[in-house]
Amino acid sequence: MSQQPVRILLVDDVRVFRELERTFLQRSAYEIFTAASGTEALEKALRVRPHLILLDCNMPGMDGFECCRRIKADPILKGVKVIMVTTHGREQDRERCLEAGCDDFLTKPVNRRAFLSSVEQTLSLTVRVSDRLAMSAKVHYTPGDGAGEPSVTANVSVGGVFILSEKPPAEGTPLHLRIDLPGLDSPIEVEGEVVWNTSEQQPKTAEGFGVKFTKIDLDTARLIERFVAARVE
Repeated sequence: MSQQPVRILLVDDVRVFRELERTFLQRSAYEIFTAASGTEALEKALRVRPHLILLDCNMPGMDGFECCRRIKADPILKGVKVIMVTTHGREQDRERCLEAGCDDFLTKPVNRRAFLSSVEQTLSLTVRVSDRLAMSAKVHYTPGDGAGEPSVTANVSVGGVFILSEKPPAEGTPLHLRIDLPGLDSPIEVEGEVVWNTSEQQPKTAEGFGVKFTKIDLDTARLIERFVAARVE
């Protein structure tokens, strides 16, 4: 298991509320992401794997109640904590939040002290960490418009991979990856970004670079999740 930074996803169709919540958290060491709809929240949650989601109840299209139900029913996202934010604080809204499976709820206008207290208490329940499998798998990565490079992985998780390389790409380099996981009929293909490399680190244990997946479809994410879970003790 590998400890990761605590990531929080703020979801609200009104920009001013997203920015207000971000302001409340600006002095904290959390990594903050935002989404403006339930649909965007599901896509981004799968991509960034947040530990906590602050989810507005009343949004056009997919509302927060439905979004929360889908998060809690998804085999990959079900461990993510959800705090729902209601507009009126009515008893029926409270009941709908609980029925959707949320871990806590707040009422607008959001009070900073109550907001931070709920965030801290909810996060203290469990900080979910992704399993990381040490393994060698063939990988072909294409950086931006450059030529593709063959290599092998040192470890794999549903959130990313570490790739062995004597000349790792620079941090921030976008990649298209094709990974051959043993036992699968065809390679998996994802988009990623180099988030760190060993070129400046001493001493070096293995030269290479870490990649965070930035675009991965649901079926592929579930496939990797099952593959890793079946092999991690």
